[in-house]
Amino acid sequence: MAGLLRILLATDFGKAAELARFDSAMLSRAYSVPVDVVHVHPPYPRTSSDDDARSRRELAVWREALLAAGASVGEERVTQGSAAEALIHTAEALDSSLIVIGAGDRASGDAGTGATAATVGRFARQPVWISRPRREPGLARVMVAVDRSAASREALVFASDFCDRFSATPTVVHVVEEPMLTARPDERADLDARLEQVNEFVESTGCSNLLGSLRSASGRADEALRQLATKEGTDLLILGRTGLAGLRRVFLGGTAERLLRSAPCSLLLTSPAGPRF
Repeated sequence: MAGLLRILLATDFGKAAELARFDSAMLSRAYSVPVDVVHVHPPYPRTSSDDDARSRRELAVWREALLAAGASVGEERVTQGSAAEALIHTAEALDSSLIVIGAGDRASGDAGTGATAATVGRFARQPVWISRPRREPGLARVMVAVDRSAASREALVFASDFCDRFSATPTVVHVVEEPMLTARPDERADLDARLEQVNEFVESTGCSNLLGSLRSASGRADEALRQLATKEGTDLLILGRTGLAGLRRVFLGGTAERLLRSAPCSLLLTSPAGPRF
Protein backbone atom coordinates (compact mmCIF):
# COMPACT_ATOMS: atom_id res chain seq x y z
CA MET A 1 0.00 0.00 0.00
CA ALA A 2 1.50 3.30 -1.12
CA GLY A 3 2.29 5.90 1.51
CA LEU A 4 1.02 9.40 2.02
CA LEU A 5 3.47 11.63 0.15
CA ARG A 6 2.63 15.22 1.00
CA ILE A 7 -0.12 17.27 2.63
CA LEU A 8 -1.55 20.55 1.38
CA LEU A 9 -2.75 22.80 4.20
CA ALA A 10 -5.10 25.61 3.20
CA THR A 11 -5.12 28.69 5.42
CA ASP A 12 -6.86 32.02 5.68
CA PHE A 13 -5.13 32.48 9.07
CA GLY A 14 -8.46 32.16 10.92
CA LYS A 15 -9.49 29.98 13.87
CA ALA A 16 -10.80 27.16 11.68
CA ALA A 17 -7.52 27.12 9.76
CA GLU A 18 -5.64 26.78 13.06
CA LEU A 19 -7.55 23.52 13.68
CA ALA A 20 -6.50 22.36 10.23
CA ARG A 21 -2.89 23.28 11.08
CA PHE A 22 -3.05 21.14 14.22
CA ASP A 23 -4.39 18.19 12.21
CA SER A 24 -1.80 18.68 9.48
CA ALA A 25 1.01 18.61 12.03
CA MET A 26 -0.43 15.46 13.59
CA LEU A 27 -0.59 13.75 10.19
CA SER A 28 2.89 14.96 9.23
CA ARG A 29 4.36 13.41 12.37
CA ALA A 30 2.50 10.13 11.91
CA TYR A 31 3.40 9.69 8.24
CA SER A 32 6.77 11.52 8.18
CA VAL A 33 5.68 13.68 5.24
CA PRO A 34 5.93 17.43 4.53
CA VAL A 35 3.13 19.95 4.82
CA ASP A 36 2.84 22.53 2.04
CA VAL A 37 0.95 25.67 3.10
CA VAL A 38 -1.06 27.86 0.74
CA HIS A 39 -2.90 31.13 1.30
CA VAL A 40 -5.25 32.55 -1.34
CA HIS A 41 -6.08 36.23 -1.69
CA PRO A 42 -9.54 37.02 -3.10
CA PRO A 43 -9.54 37.90 -6.80
CA TYR A 44 -10.61 41.52 -6.22
CA PRO A 45 -9.28 44.01 -5.41
CA ARG A 46 -5.91 43.19 -6.87
CA THR A 47 -3.43 42.17 -4.20
CA SER A 48 -0.90 44.88 -3.35
CA SER A 49 2.74 44.24 -2.58
CA ASP A 50 1.98 45.13 1.07
CA ASP A 51 -0.79 42.51 1.23
CA ASP A 52 1.51 39.92 -0.29
CA ALA A 53 4.27 40.78 2.18
CA ARG A 54 1.87 40.51 5.13
CA SER A 55 0.69 37.11 3.94
CA ARG A 56 4.25 35.86 3.62
CA ARG A 57 5.02 37.05 7.13
CA GLU A 58 1.95 35.16 8.37
CA LEU A 59 3.08 32.07 6.51
CA ALA A 60 6.48 32.34 8.19
CA VAL A 61 4.71 32.35 11.55
CA TRP A 62 2.74 29.28 10.51
CA ARG A 63 5.91 27.54 9.38
CA GLU A 64 7.40 28.06 12.83
CA ALA A 65 4.21 26.81 14.48
CA LEU A 66 4.23 23.65 12.35
CA LEU A 67 7.91 23.04 13.05
CA ALA A 68 7.32 23.55 16.77
CA ALA A 69 4.56 20.93 16.57
CA GLY A 70 7.01 18.42 15.09
CA ALA A 71 5.82 18.67 11.51
CA SER A 72 7.97 18.73 8.39
CA VAL A 73 7.27 21.81 6.26
CA GLY A 74 7.53 21.92 2.47
CA GLU A 75 6.54 24.80 0.22
CA GLU A 76 4.72 28.02 1.14
CA ARG A 77 2.60 29.67 -1.51
CA VAL A 78 0.59 32.87 -1.77
CA THR A 79 -1.76 33.09 -4.70
CA GLN A 80 -4.81 35.02 -5.81
CA GLY A 81 -8.20 34.05 -7.21
CA SER A 82 -11.18 31.97 -6.28
CA ALA A 83 -10.06 30.23 -3.08
CA ALA A 84 -11.44 26.78 -3.86
CA GLU A 85 -10.25 26.82 -7.48
CA ALA A 86 -6.78 28.03 -6.46
CA LEU A 87 -6.48 25.34 -3.78
CA ILE A 88 -7.52 22.59 -6.18
CA HIS A 89 -5.04 23.81 -8.82
CA THR A 90 -2.25 24.10 -6.23
CA ALA A 91 -2.93 20.56 -5.02
CA GLU A 92 -2.59 19.36 -8.60
CA ALA A 93 0.61 21.36 -9.17
CA LEU A 94 2.25 20.03 -6.00
CA ASP A 95 0.93 16.50 -6.51
CA SER A 96 -0.59 16.61 -3.04
CA SER A 97 -1.82 13.37 -1.50
CA LEU A 98 -4.28 15.01 0.88
CA ILE A 99 -5.86 18.44 1.29
CA VAL A 100 -6.50 19.61 4.85
CA ILE A 101 -8.81 22.57 5.35
CA GLY A 102 -10.79 24.07 8.21
CA ALA A 103 -14.57 23.90 8.08
CA GLY A 104 -14.75 27.69 8.07
CA ASP A 105 -15.22 30.51 10.57
CA ARG A 106 -18.96 31.09 10.74
CA ALA A 107 -20.38 34.09 12.54
CA SER A 108 -23.47 32.12 13.55
CA GLY A 109 -21.34 29.62 15.44
CA ASP A 110 -23.07 26.63 13.87
CA ALA A 111 -21.31 23.48 12.71
CA GLY A 112 -21.77 24.04 9.01
CA THR A 113 -19.03 23.99 6.41
CA GLY A 114 -17.90 27.17 4.67
CA ALA A 115 -18.20 27.59 0.93
CA THR A 116 -14.49 27.09 0.19
CA ALA A 117 -14.17 23.86 2.19
CA ALA A 118 -17.41 22.54 0.71
CA THR A 119 -16.32 23.22 -2.87
CA VAL A 120 -12.90 21.66 -2.32
CA GLY A 121 -14.60 18.64 -0.76
CA ARG A 122 -16.82 18.24 -3.80
CA PHE A 123 -14.33 18.72 -6.60
CA ALA A 124 -10.75 18.01 -5.53
CA ARG A 125 -9.17 14.90 -7.01
CA GLN A 126 -7.35 14.22 -3.77
CA PRO A 127 -8.84 13.03 -0.51
CA VAL A 128 -10.03 16.00 1.55
CA TRP A 129 -9.87 16.30 5.34
CA ILE A 130 -12.19 18.96 6.80
CA SER A 131 -11.14 19.87 10.34
CA ARG A 132 -13.68 20.56 13.06
CA PRO A 133 -13.14 21.09 16.81
CA ARG A 134 -12.66 18.04 19.02
CA ARG A 135 -13.18 17.73 22.74
CA GLU A 136 -9.72 16.22 23.11
CA PRO A 137 -6.63 16.34 20.85
CA GLY A 138 -5.78 13.30 18.82
CA LEU A 139 -7.98 10.67 17.25
CA ALA A 140 -9.56 8.42 19.84
CA ARG A 141 -12.58 7.28 17.83
CA VAL A 142 -12.83 6.83 14.06
CA MET A 143 -16.06 5.94 12.25
CA VAL A 144 -16.25 4.72 8.65
CA ALA A 145 -19.39 4.23 6.61
CA VAL A 146 -19.57 1.15 4.39
CA ASP A 147 -22.06 0.10 1.72
CA ARG A 148 -19.96 -2.47 -0.19
CA SER A 149 -19.13 0.01 -2.97
CA ALA A 150 -15.65 0.62 -4.37
CA ALA A 151 -15.72 4.04 -2.71
CA SER A 152 -16.41 2.54 0.71
CA ARG A 153 -13.60 0.02 0.16
CA GLU A 154 -11.21 2.96 -0.19
CA ALA A 155 -12.68 4.49 2.98
CA LEU A 156 -12.07 1.23 4.85
CA VAL A 157 -8.40 1.19 3.78
CA PHE A 158 -7.97 4.76 5.03
CA ALA A 159 -9.73 3.97 8.29
CA SER A 160 -7.67 0.86 8.94
CA ASP A 161 -4.40 2.72 8.49
CA PHE A 162 -5.52 5.67 10.62
CA CYS A 163 -6.62 3.45 13.46
CA ASP A 164 -3.30 1.60 13.43
CA ARG A 165 -1.23 4.77 13.44
CA PHE A 166 -3.27 6.64 16.04
CA SER A 167 -4.34 3.68 18.20
CA ALA A 168 -7.92 4.78 17.57
CA THR A 169 -11.04 2.75 18.24
CA PRO A 170 -12.80 1.99 14.92
CA THR A 171 -16.50 1.72 14.26
CA VAL A 172 -17.67 0.44 10.88
CA VAL A 173 -21.28 1.43 10.19
CA HIS A 174 -23.67 0.03 7.62
CA VAL A 175 -26.93 1.96 7.35
CA VAL A 176 -30.16 0.24 6.38
CA GLU A 177 -32.06 3.11 4.79
CA GLU A 178 -35.44 1.38 4.54
CA PRO A 179 -37.57 1.18 7.71
CA MET A 180 -35.90 -0.95 10.38
CA LEU A 181 -36.79 -4.57 10.09
CA THR A 182 -39.09 -5.89 12.79
CA ALA A 183 -38.50 -8.85 15.03
CA ARG A 184 -40.23 -11.21 12.58
CA PRO A 185 -37.91 -14.18 11.98
CA ASP A 186 -37.79 -13.74 8.20
CA GLU A 187 -36.92 -10.03 8.44
CA ARG A 188 -34.37 -10.64 11.17
CA ALA A 189 -32.76 -13.31 9.00
CA ASP A 190 -32.66 -10.89 6.06
CA LEU A 191 -30.86 -8.26 8.15
CA ASP A 192 -28.42 -10.83 9.54
CA ALA A 193 -27.63 -12.02 6.00
CA ARG A 194 -27.06 -8.46 4.83
CA LEU A 195 -24.71 -7.71 7.71
CA GLU A 196 -22.83 -10.92 7.06
CA GLN A 197 -22.26 -9.78 3.47
CA VAL A 198 -20.96 -6.44 4.73
CA ASN A 199 -18.69 -8.20 7.20
CA GLU A 200 -17.31 -10.36 4.37
CA PHE A 201 -16.75 -7.18 2.35
CA VAL A 202 -14.76 -5.66 5.22
CA GLU A 203 -12.76 -8.87 5.57
CA SER A 204 -12.00 -8.86 1.83
CA THR A 205 -10.16 -5.53 2.19
CA GLY A 206 -7.58 -7.16 4.46
CA CYS A 207 -8.31 -4.61 7.20
CA SER A 208 -8.14 -7.08 10.05
CA ASN A 209 -8.18 -4.36 12.71
CA LEU A 210 -11.69 -3.36 11.59
CA LEU A 211 -13.19 -6.81 11.98
CA GLY A 212 -15.56 -7.07 14.91
CA SER A 213 -16.37 -3.33 14.83
CA LEU A 214 -19.33 -3.55 12.43
CA ARG A 215 -22.60 -1.95 13.51
CA SER A 216 -25.88 -1.35 11.77
CA ALA A 217 -28.09 1.72 11.89
CA SER A 218 -31.38 2.56 10.23
CA GLY A 219 -32.93 5.61 8.63
CA ARG A 220 -31.60 8.13 6.14
CA ALA A 221 -27.88 7.46 6.00
CA ASP A 222 -26.60 10.97 6.75
CA GLU A 223 -28.95 11.40 9.71
CA ALA A 224 -28.12 7.97 11.12
CA LEU A 225 -24.36 8.57 10.80
CA ARG A 226 -24.61 12.06 12.28
CA GLN A 227 -26.60 10.84 15.27
CA LEU A 228 -24.31 7.89 15.92
CA ALA A 229 -21.16 9.99 15.55
CA THR A 230 -22.54 12.53 18.02
CA LYS A 231 -23.63 9.88 20.50
CA GLU A 232 -20.27 8.09 20.46
CA GLY A 233 -18.06 11.19 20.47
CA THR A 234 -16.50 10.33 17.11
CA ASP A 235 -13.40 12.36 16.25
CA LEU A 236 -13.21 11.52 12.55
CA LEU A 237 -15.88 10.32 10.14
CA ILE A 238 -14.59 8.73 6.93
CA LEU A 239 -16.71 8.50 3.78
CA GLY A 240 -15.92 7.34 0.27
CA ARG A 241 -16.48 9.50 -2.79
CA THR A 242 -17.36 8.09 -6.19
CA GLY A 243 -15.17 8.67 -9.24
CA LEU A 244 -16.77 10.17 -12.33
CA ALA A 245 -15.43 8.30 -15.36
CA GLY A 246 -13.47 10.34 -17.87
CA LEU A 247 -13.17 13.50 -15.78
CA ARG A 248 -10.45 14.52 -13.32
CA ARG A 249 -12.93 15.15 -10.54
CA VAL A 250 -15.24 13.30 -8.23
CA PHE A 251 -18.84 13.72 -7.26
CA LEU A 252 -20.53 13.22 -3.92
CA GLY A 253 -23.49 10.98 -3.30
CA GLY A 254 -26.41 12.38 -1.33
CA THR A 255 -25.07 11.08 1.98
CA ALA A 256 -21.60 12.62 1.59
CA GLU A 257 -23.09 15.86 0.26
CA ARG A 258 -25.32 16.30 3.30
CA LEU A 259 -22.60 15.31 5.78
CA LEU A 260 -20.20 17.69 4.06
CA ARG A 261 -22.48 20.46 5.28
CA SER A 262 -23.35 19.12 8.72
CA ALA A 263 -20.97 16.46 10.05
CA PRO A 264 -20.58 16.80 13.83
CA CYS A 265 -16.85 16.01 13.72
CA SER A 266 -13.88 16.18 11.38
CA LEU A 267 -14.66 14.61 8.03
CA LEU A 268 -12.40 12.74 5.61
CA LEU A 269 -13.71 12.30 2.07
CA THR A 270 -11.65 9.71 0.27
CA SER A 271 -11.11 9.57 -3.46
CA PRO A 272 -10.38 6.55 -5.63
CA ALA A 273 -8.46 8.86 -7.98
CA GLY A 274 -5.94 9.89 -5.35
CA PRO A 275 -3.04 8.05 -3.75
CA ARG A 276 -3.77 5.72 -0.90
CA PHE A 277 -2.32 5.94 2.57
